[in-house]
Amino acid sequence: MLKYKKNFSIILLIIFLIPSICLSKNINSFNQAKKEAQIIWADHPETVYCGCTFDTELTVDHQSCGYEPKNINRAKRVEWEHIVPASFFGKDRVCWKNSACTRKNGNKYKGRDCCEKIDPQFREMYTDLHNLIPIIGEVNGVRKDYSFTNIPFHRKIQIGYFNQCKIFIDKANHNVEPSDEIKGIVARTHLYMAKTYAMTLEAEQEKVLQDWSQKYPPSEWEKEWNAKIFNLTGKNNSFVTNHNFIKLGVYFQNHRLIQSQG
Repeated sequence: MLKYKKNFSIILLIIFLIPSICLSKNINSFNQAKKEAQIIWADHPETVYCGCTFDTELTVDHQSCGYEPKNINRAKRVEWEHIVPASFFGKDRVCWKNSACTRKNGNKYKGRDCCEKIDPQFREMYTDLHNLIPIIGEVNGVRKDYSFTNIPFHRKIQIGYFNQCKIFIDKANHNVEPSDEIKGIVARTHLYMAKTYAMTLEAEQEKVLQDWSQKYPPSEWEKEWNAKIFNLTGKNNSFVTNHNFIKLGVYFQNHRLIQSQG
């Protein structure tokens, strides 16, 4: 009888998994990822970090959030940012460091374009919709690949908000701190990427991200965003869906979940 129940449970699990597996869409390029992201975010056309609205042509309405652009051309458009920068998971790869690719004209090249072309694992990380968000192009250009962390108060007074957007960008120290409303999504994306792709986070940053994830729970849109990605690709951010469980003392460390002692 026990064996029958076990087999029946396995059959039920397979039945529930088959639809999501069969219907999952493979994202094969960054261009495709951006197109899918635009469809998903059409239900919430608001730039992350600054909260500006944008239209179907990805044109940003600066007045909707009080943003004061300096680089008008780049600021007027939405760009799709990797919360965890591509350089973070690409810089140590051969295709990033060495000219492993060849253009039609015979010129060799390297970096993200080369890695997207020849490195399947990089391409999967690079096109993961959980790590892709709409932001003002000018903000994307200044944020670069700086690390997210808590910037000291005195330093925030010195640098101020970037163009009246609620984000502190410390160019001198290569650090970024978003508003409290955005800290949770930033944290859970980092934890998801680290868990999914076995990436190592620096201990100090990981602690900051864990704290942010616990202190700032998922909004209704973050939950919906995660669900839309799961329905499309079959990939789920468990740090969103299991946030209450993780909040009770389960932390992500060394690529696995362990029970905290606190």
